[in-house]
Amino acid sequence: MPSNEPIERVAFTKAELCVRNSISASTLHKLEQLGLAPKYMRVNNVIRCSLDEERAWQQRLANLDPTEAHERAVKRARNAAESDIHVSKRKTRKRAA
Repeated sequence: MPSNEPIERVAFTKAELCVRNSISASTLHKLEQLGLAPKYMRVNNVIRCSLDEERAWQQRLANLDPTEAHERAVKRARNAAESDIHVSKRKTRKRAA
């Protein structure tokens, strides 16, 4: 016999994750760039974050040492600047007159 209780969601899209945690998509993207985003699962072309992973991610952020976050950001910036494809290493294009 079917139950009338609503089904609890156990996985969320990135957009739903942002709404649930009151952050913008750009903030989530910045966290991804810093390696501080939740772990996602991918099924075919669908990306989801499980409820358990969301809770674990919130706990990791709550326990994050500010100096560790800063060190991560500095390391990523340094690696980006040293990359051969960094914007500072692009050749300038000549403008058409």
